[in-house]
Amino acid sequence: MPNKMYSLMLMEEIVKQIDKIAYERRTNRSQLINEILAEKIGFKTEGTLINDFKNNLLDLMDQNHSWQRTSHNTDQSIQTRTFLPYKYNPSIVYRIDFEIIDNKRMTAIRLFSRSSADLFIKNLNYFFKRINKAEIEYLKEMGVYKYINSSDSRNELYFVRYLPTDWTNEDNHKKDAEKIFNYLNIIDNSLKNYFEELFEEDVLNKMIKRVILEIW
Repeated sequence: MPNKMYSLMLMEEIVKQIDKIAYERRTNRSQLINEILAEKIGFKTEGTLINDFKNNLLDLMDQNHSWQRTSHNTDQSIQTRTFLPYKYNPSIVYRIDFEIIDNKRMTAIRLFSRSSADLFIKNLNYFFKRINKAEIEYLKEMGVYKYINSSDSRNELYFVRYLPTDWTNEDNHKKDAEKIFNYLNIIDNSLKNYFEELFEEDVLNKMIKRVILEIW
């Protein structure tokens, strides 16, 4: 639904409080006022529906103690992390963004690590490439898929996956949240098993096959 511009006369103290709350929620003044008015009249905006969907996903994560929330959540994203059983227990960050791409609502899943250990980076990158190759080979027709691997000065590695998700459909919130959580959980468990098995090729091959079968 398109937005239109309106002029409102508001008390200065109210605006200050609105701006304070908007900053804390990492949103802007107009969006927050829109959400407050919509809630008052019982109308669910797309932002409210995204938040409801996020809560379904966060509830599933909170039931599993291996997932830890971070402080980087916003109205349009969730960020959590887990730790891998490898030497110093490096963390893998999972960021879930809610985006519109090519006029389609998408849940974007981004995995990355800020580790600077060369062997860890090499094997993490290898795992991401193999998962990506397997998914594209067998499931290209099922949605939008994209792989990004980049290293900056902090040696961050990225794995990105876009899954079609219509969060405006409340009836599917629970089912779609379970689908996304299962995807995250299988990838995470496979990563942990891979590093526990010291990167053996036959172990990775079995995991790739299991990931494909269990997810799709």
